[in-house]
Amino acid sequence: MLKVILSIGAIQAVAIVIQFVRSKVVAVTLGPAGVGVVSTIDQTVQFVAFAAAFSIPLASVKFLSKAHSEGHEAFKRCYAGFFQLLGLLASAGTGLVAGLIFLRPGIFGAEIEKYHVYLLVALLSLPTLILGGFFSNVFAAAQNYRASAALAIITNAVTTIAVIAGIFADGIFGLFIGGSLASIAVTLGITAYLWKRLDLPFFADGTKNLKELWQSPNIISFTAMLYFGSVSYSLSLLVARYAILANFGETETGLLQGALVLSVAIGMVLNPANGLYLTPIMNRNIEKVEKIRRAAEFQRKMAIILCLVSLPAVMFPQLLLAIMFSTKFASVGNLVFLFIFAQFVTQMAGVHQAVLIGFDDLKIYTAIVTGGQIGYAVLAWFLAPHYGIKGIALGSVISSLAIFSLTFIRLKIKHGFSAPRNLSLLIGYGLFILLMTGWICNQINEWDITVSVLKVGFFALFAASLLLFLSKEERFALYELRNKISFGR
Repeated sequence: MLKVILSIGAIQAVAIVIQFVRSKVVAVTLGPAGVGVVSTIDQTVQFVAFAAAFSIPLASVKFLSKAHSEGHEAFKRCYAGFFQLLGLLASAGTGLVAGLIFLRPGIFGAEIEKYHVYLLVALLSLPTLILGGFFSNVFAAAQNYRASAALAIITNAVTTIAVIAGIFADGIFGLFIGGSLASIAVTLGITAYLWKRLDLPFFADGTKNLKELWQSPNIISFTAMLYFGSVSYSLSLLVARYAILANFGETETGLLQGALVLSVAIGMVLNPANGLYLTPIMNRNIEKVEKIRRAAEFQRKMAIILCLVSLPAVMFPQLLLAIMFSTKFASVGNLVFLFIFAQFVTQMAGVHQAVLIGFDDLKIYTAIVTGGQIGYAVLAWFLAPHYGIKGIALGSVISSLAIFSLTFIRLKIKHGFSAPRNLSLLIGYGLFILLMTGWICNQINEWDITVSVLKVGFFALFAASLLLFLSKEERFALYELRNKISFGR
């Protein structure tokens, strides 16, 4: 399991590096204000995509996994049905929102109205956003995890080249033109690959496939439950950005994006491991006890990896912001540790959510996730005018802790989920170290050489302490790997 998680994470890390190249070019050429505009438009389009897709890309993995276990013909029919449905939704969503923007440019608020031309161009990428998650789930359901993760590399590479070319050609407008054209090209390419290489055509009897799809038991209720959670998540991020944009302007919104990107990057590396590895397992026909055992083991390994990748960002936030964006973003470095703390908790809560979905406990899942995200939006809206980006960070921490706690309580009371003591200690230990390290590092000069050396030494001690949370077999495997590297065997 650890090997699969690391493999998916490594592939995803390459994709993120490519995306960081794009972020760097945008930050250097357009500055914090330009980043603020671009991130707000991107989040608006993402919200529209979530709203238009009705969570079907997310829900598809459950039904694709089941169909794959029944044979290729069943898998092919299920794929075609979902593809045709999502194609209709993407086309309808793009046309409807574009029409509304033409008729009422201020539909997304006065702060976004002045960018309605950019928004119209960015909407051309809506079909790719909707179908992209579905394509990943097709590979995941077929248990081809690496291919699913590799999609991110292909998408980011093509998009990055097009976006950079667009920026140098015509600034922000060129950025959205290049990004939209690249998105269309990627979607067409993946569709052709699935058809030719995996024998998954999308043009089979559409009426029959859609009819079979909607006759599947629980699909309407399942997608409806997931819909509220996914839309509320995207809405909360849009509200957070809008609150900063409305109260502090484009530059501060760009700084918020910088702080968010560091924490979101961690999620981008590890989310695929949850969605592509754990979620299909939770939706297969295996005993509940076995699902709980696998989920707890997966969560332990995720927590160890999170500790290792989160602490450097907490210790060197200004350096990372300067590398990823520019030195103009370093001023928000003192708040990065709060966003990373929230991301750690969010990743742990994501395991609980996957288990709830696997147990078909959808009503409670929806209530908890939707309530937590709406709570984040409300906190962001009311805290931002008084505390700025710090208010957004505090809202994120409170929301993530609430979702984690409530999902755990539900699993324990209803389904007998019990986190092993070793796992509880690991999560608590990791969060404590992140919080205290972030607070202490804010009191000292990050650019001092002596301080930097001490930080590296502390990280080495912390990494060594995590060996206590590994099993004997895992420690032995690490020692064997070390010996092979040391002696070249």
